[in-house]
Amino acid sequence: MDNGPKTFRDVQGLPEPIKCSGPFSESRHVLELDGLRGIAIILVIIHHIGHSFPSFDATGAADHFLRVWLIVTRRGWLGVDIFFVLSGFLITGILLDSKGGPHFYRNFYMKRILRIFPLYYLTLLVMLVFYHWPWRFFAISLIYLSNVSVLFGVPLVMGPLWSLSVEEHFYLVLPWLIRFVQPRTLFAVAAVVCAAEPIFRLYAFDTGYFNPYFTWFRLDGLACGAMVAILIRNHPHTQVKVWAAGFCSLAAIVFFIPFGGGSRLYSCTSLLTAGTIACLATMPSISLFSVLRSAPLRFMGDISYCLYLIHTFVILGFYRFTDTVFNRPYVGGVFHSASLAYWLHFAAVFFVCSVIGVLSRNYFEGPIRAYRVHFE
Repeated sequence: MDNGPKTFRDVQGLPEPIKCSGPFSESRHVLELDGLRGIAIILVIIHHIGHSFPSFDATGAADHFLRVWLIVTRRGWLGVDIFFVLSGFLITGILLDSKGGPHFYRNFYMKRILRIFPLYYLTLLVMLVFYHWPWRFFAISLIYLSNVSVLFGVPLVMGPLWSLSVEEHFYLVLPWLIRFVQPRTLFAVAAVVCAAEPIFRLYAFDTGYFNPYFTWFRLDGLACGAMVAILIRNHPHTQVKVWAAGFCSLAAIVFFIPFGGGSRLYSCTSLLTAGTIACLATMPSISLFSVLRSAPLRFMGDISYCLYLIHTFVILGFYRFTDTVFNRPYVGGVFHSASLAYWLHFAAVFFVCSVIGVLSRNYFEGPIRAYRVHFE
């Protein structure tokens, strides 16, 4: 079992290190992307901690910072869009690099199964047995349709599962496209998706048919990542830098568009993340990105797949624990200070999630991933 440093371990990550290939013969391992993944999972967890935090009546100055913090972190769900772009980049890259090799489909899908299925289905079992959530949602999630559960009259009772369903749908289609379509054509298709998806979302939003969990409304993040993967394998540094600037400029333009509501933030985040990845692949020494190489962020990125799956359980378990032990409301009963209650909650969730993540990596996910050597 490999207990050494690991990289790109995530909810959509690959089991092997990712390097910039193609014209970049030096193939430097991009450590900063681990940190970017760490930022994504931190944003998601903070969002769900704030979303579940009990309402409080405190209006004193002592709670002013907490109120501002909850407002600022309200958009933490955008971390999922960062994951989508990273996944599009990584999965497209590994498929392009293995195109034409033996057992193309078998190797790809077996690696994905070893990486994703064990912890995913264990999570479903925990959901069914210990949290007694509806068995119909459990059945739909078994085949990765949780993001469209409402079409079957079943509510989405465990939020994090929806994005994994989107990922699986992406995995089902992309290998076949890459096997039979030239990179230039694939790039054009991805560009069309990136351009058309925001318009499609806006139309659906105005007509009342928009649902942020449906796969067909969230494809531009994956497409942006695929574009970057194709760019760095088929174009020189200078052209990739121009595209990086273009992605970031478009992100700024989309951000200031006065219509589209929150849905335009999907496009903004996807474009900015794509531009960031392109910069990291071609200009890794920029001091602005040094924070992404920090050990804490890379650590969070390393165990982010497990964190993503379990953090809602930990958040709910925290409140169950306090209710059982104290038999009083958490805010106003156990703690009269909302700020103290929140930050204790915050620290406890991150600590417990990190411990479970490390144990899962070392003693559950790691041994299973070791079997990937049979599908190289």
